[in-house]
Amino acid sequence: MLGVRGDESYARVRSSAIPSLHEEFAAATHRAGMPARWDRKFDCNRFAGLWIGLAQVRYAVEQWHSSTAPQALALAEVWYRPDGAPANVGHAIVAAATEVGLLYVEPQTGSLVTLSAAERASIYFVRW
Repeated sequence: MLGVRGDESYARVRSSAIPSLHEEFAAATHRAGMPARWDRKFDCNRFAGLWIGLAQVRYAVEQWHSSTAPQALALAEVWYRPDGAPANVGHAIVAAATEVGLLYVEPQTGSLVTLSAAERASIYFVRW
């Protein structure tokens, strides 16, 4: 896995779990009173970080009593330059290493995102 890794081992994410992970994220942000839209005070990298953080909480609770489970889910915050955006404009999304390969999730909507070859080449930050 390219990027900065903070844990010793990672559990592959079930692709079928992504919708429920997003539902939990949306419910948590709604309970907190956070609108599900971009704002300078809570922009895309904050959405991605919180999405991942809440998914990691769910994983930790589910695996709490397992001494053999990987340390964390294989989720990463990914920063890239979207096609057509100015050169100085980036966007943050979530990458999930799944049984079907690497999937990208737009944390603001829960939608799967397909990055173009140019967008994949433009990735400038990855934190697992």
